[in-house]
Amino acid sequence: MMSDPDPKMPPDPTLQKIFGLLETGLILCNDQGQIFLWNAWMERVTGITSHEASQAQLHLLFTTQPSKALQDAIKEACKNKLSRRLSHQLHPYLLPLQQPGKDQQLHHSIMIRPLEYQGQAACLLQINDVSSAVRRELHLREAEALLRFEKEILSLVAHNQPINKVWQALCEGIEKLAPGAEAGLLLLNAEQGLVNPLAAKNQLLPSNISLDSTSPASLAALSQELQKTPGWWACPLITADEQLAGVLQLGWPEDASTPTGSQTLLERSTQLASIALQNHHQLLQVRHLAEHDSLTGLANRSQLTRKLQEACEAASSKPFSLLFIDLDGFKAINDTHGHDAGDALLVELAQRLEQLLPKEDLAARLGGDELIVLSPSHSTLDEAYQLAEKLNQLLAQPFPWQDTTLSTGASIGIAVFPDQGTSANQLLTQADNAMYLAKSRGKGQAASCDLPSVVYNAHKSNSEG
Repeated sequence: MMSDPDPKMPPDPTLQKIFGLLETGLILCNDQGQIFLWNAWMERVTGITSHEASQAQLHLLFTTQPSKALQDAIKEACKNKLSRRLSHQLHPYLLPLQQPGKDQQLHHSIMIRPLEYQGQAACLLQINDVSSAVRRELHLREAEALLRFEKEILSLVAHNQPINKVWQALCEGIEKLAPGAEAGLLLLNAEQGLVNPLAAKNQLLPSNISLDSTSPASLAALSQELQKTPGWWACPLITADEQLAGVLQLGWPEDASTPTGSQTLLERSTQLASIALQNHHQLLQVRHLAEHDSLTGLANRSQLTRKLQEACEAASSKPFSLLFIDLDGFKAINDTHGHDAGDALLVELAQRLEQLLPKEDLAARLGGDELIVLSPSHSTLDEAYQLAEKLNQLLAQPFPWQDTTLSTGASIGIAVFPDQGTSANQLLTQADNAMYLAKSRGKGQAASCDLPSVVYNAHKSNSEG
């Protein structure tokens, strides 16, 4: 219990100085909030002097009223003589206090202790600054949320989820961690521009950026320019060979403050995007190697079989032709000029095939000098024969190699779905048999087993066949 002060005794200057050193706010008031003590710490955080606060009522002292929870707690403490603590977690806005020299709220908790002062029930309020603790807690929560976000994205990458699903999760995750902001991604396309790979939904972010160059100097200038844009940050995605792959963006309304921790979030997210992009490219390379011939780059047997089965089993299966190509005289080229010459010729012929065929057609190498063309664009036998003639003329063109010229022809067997087979095995067998029929009739020919009389020299025009 506090004894009544002697009005004749002057204040102890040493005691006042000690009170002034306290890093805790002290307020002594009665149940109506009338103030009897207001220490130096309160003066520093409010700008209200002890003289101004003396005898004033707490709820009238501020332009913004203290929390009703605090006013009720003061009355209860004076009435029931029980101490009480009001924590920041449960009561974040007890007093309208600002951090000294900053336009930021001072987070605080208050311990209320009942006592008697000048013969009346009163209570002492001890105000503790918990701003540092709140910042640490907020930082830990943000760090934990960021770790969960990183784990989610890395899990999608590790499970080889579609890259657009990863991009979508990345942008959505950034927006959760930076409320009120918008995240977006721009990736480099073939025209050296940056474009959005996702469905355009952004209101605050550009959907494309034109680039004059992807050199390090141009990239540095772009990065600096992006950082100057109000309410918009961007980090470039750089590949392992120091090339620009894209830009990760973060934007927020001009009238809003910068999202908390957004710079770190953007940098960490850019690292995640780079990992996802690198994994995607590696996965594409693996898939390409698994489905393409290592020498020519044409589809291999595995991809051909899959595509052929899909074409046969599709609900809306349409007629298509299958051409089995066996090069004439290829063994002689290998024997005379060596396997390097044969390999170079195969690579050249594969390039010619891909240049001639429409996009929907597929060229494949089964092995050795056996090539296959799966052609939905040539759906009848007559069309298949016309394609076979073009192919043989194209493949027969001389190919300069080192100090000599290489040339070959082709025997081509034709099978048409569904007339000559309704399964991949049937069509391949029919086309293979037709190829041997064409080869037996003098090579440089095209043939179909169902119509053995329709055989002609593919070097000649249709009018001469």
